[in-house]
Amino acid sequence: MKGLLNIFRPSRKLALVFGGILVFCGATGSAAVYIGAEKLLGSTFRGANGQKCTEVKTVLIKKKDRQWIRKYVSTNGGDGLSRLKTALRVAEKTFEEQKPDLVQVVVIDDDGPKDRANMRGHAIGADVVYIPDPSRVPEVEGADVFTARYIDRPANESGLFYGEKIVVPSEDVERIAALMDDKFDCAKPDGAPETAAAGGHGGDAHAAPAEKSSGHGEPAPAEAGGHG
Repeated sequence: MKGLLNIFRPSRKLALVFGGILVFCGATGSAAVYIGAEKLLGSTFRGANGQKCTEVKTVLIKKKDRQWIRKYVSTNGGDGLSRLKTALRVAEKTFEEQKPDLVQVVVIDDDGPKDRANMRGHAIGADVVYIPDPSRVPEVEGADVFTARYIDRPANESGLFYGEKIVVPSEDVERIAALMDDKFDCAKPDGAPETAAAGGHGGDAHAAPAEKSSGHGEPAPAEAGGHG
């Protein structure tokens, strides 16, 4: 119950400074559906490592001695839980290779929008935030190690997701992660995927010219979709 309450009352500060990553309901105002281990783990053993994916864009946020990474990746089909596993796998692989203080992986559909302004709202099919050591991210007091959610329906013909928002408690995400036996990154398309650097307060990088900003040096929110 404690894990559910922590997720239900997310840090407003983190939502503002890192693109609304804990406010999965976005601007729709619709309520998220919480799902427990008894439903999740029954299907976790099938396709435990998620799906193949393609890297679309990476945003680096440098704040003095800290680094946050947001990755946008795309998948082809699959259900919501498989998209979540994909995001989780890539988040852990990214941490393993780069050791950032916070990783967010956003999963979109292969047929969905790929430009910065539109990779939000209904374009998002799953989203995982991984904070290995919450004490390293003072902006997120009391944050869980994992914040994870997905849309329970497949993308439509335009690559957009409409359905219930499923929020998975952090402790259940850890159990799913423990079942993964092959943590691999997404494929990189021909030509390196776009990478933007955004400096935080006191950071040594500057926001890329085309990157929308929240007004504090960080990229603007990546809002998630809701009921259609």
